[in-house]
Amino acid sequence: MKKMRITVVRGPGTDGATWHRDYVVPDLRGASVSNVLQYISRHVDGDLAYYLSCRRGMCAACVVRINGRNEKACVVEIQDGMIIEPTNLRLLIKDSVVHLGMPTESEFDIGRADLLKRAPAQSS
Repeated sequence: MKKMRITVVRGPGTDGATWHRDYVVPDLRGASVSNVLQYISRHVDGDLAYYLSCRRGMCAACVVRINGRNEKACVVEIQDGMIIEPTNLRLLIKDSVVHLGMPTESEFDIGRADLLKRAPAQSS
């Protein structure tokens, strides 16, 4: 039986670090990255965390970084040797799951958070 090797960036560990974990799965060509993450979770490593939502590419909840590019996991076809990682390590919850809510001021990548504050109302 032909196999595929998929690398998933896991974490964070207790020290906050991430690590690469290789998984060998059956040849699942034609399946989406989401399908393969689901296969790994159900048959290989039940501790793997991932988003599974609309499965049609409409909501973007499943976005992960695949081979260095942010992609919707539900519509990208799996390929042997893929590297799957979270889109943003600063917002990492676990494995490929990142916080999807509105960022707080401290999560913005700008030097002046005071620019985000609402300007006082003008009186007329």
